[in-house]
Amino acid sequence: MDRRSPYGIVCTQCDTSLIAPNWSEYVSKHEVRHSWCCENCGHLIVTAVNLRMYVSSKQARRVGPVSLVA
Repeated sequence: MDRRSPYGIVCTQCDTSLIAPNWSEYVSKHEVRHSWCCENCGHLIVTAVNLRMYVSSKQARRVGPVSLVA
């Protein structure tokens, strides 16, 4: 089951929608990690975004710099 939302994620414990992460961390040229905390039940979730997945193999376009806003 895909529990992701285009606007955030859904808590894996209580199904509450989480709109924004508590913090984000630039891990490497191709990865950003987000840390989430559910305000409803307190469950902590860490997700990773692989920026290479957003580049289509059919379209050889360059991924530009990513800005993170806290």
